[in-house]
Amino acid sequence: MMQRGVKYQSCINFGVLSGVIEKLPRFIPKERAYKIDRDEAIKRLEEHNKNGLISTVWYQPVPYINAICSCESPECGAFRLRQDFDLMIMSKAEYIINLDQDMCQGCKQCVAMCQFNAIRYIPSINRVIIDYNKCFGCGVCRHACKNDALNLIPRQEYPGFDGHY
Repeated sequence: MMQRGVKYQSCINFGVLSGVIEKLPRFIPKERAYKIDRDEAIKRLEEHNKNGLISTVWYQPVPYINAICSCESPECGAFRLRQDFDLMIMSKAEYIINLDQDMCQGCKQCVAMCQFNAIRYIPSINRVIIDYNKCFGCGVCRHACKNDALNLIPRQEYPGFDGHY
């Protein structure tokens, strides 16, 4: 809302933060704040991801999770601070994208979905390649792939990127 003027509920608040948010009507009017259960939260997060939004977990003090926000670049402050200024305010996911080159048909849909510029199309091979240094493991790109060439794997299983968060 603050960036585009579009009302879209993309943050899920937990516990103490929910009580604080209710007192800030300029951000979330009372008639728009309501409780959801675990299953509804998971459903919404999956929907946000399919719509190209990347989820970030907000916590304070550690290890208390107070919100999961789904944003996109350039609106998300955490993304901008990490990408533009190399401030480690946001960690990469514990997953990384895995590309099955045999399944890739070179449609480039995943390139358009990647907000971290981690996927590049190579015309000479009619396929994409992944820059694993840039991949945050959000998984948004896999929803764009109609050929199931992309899936998430635990980052620890990918040699050289197992501790690069």
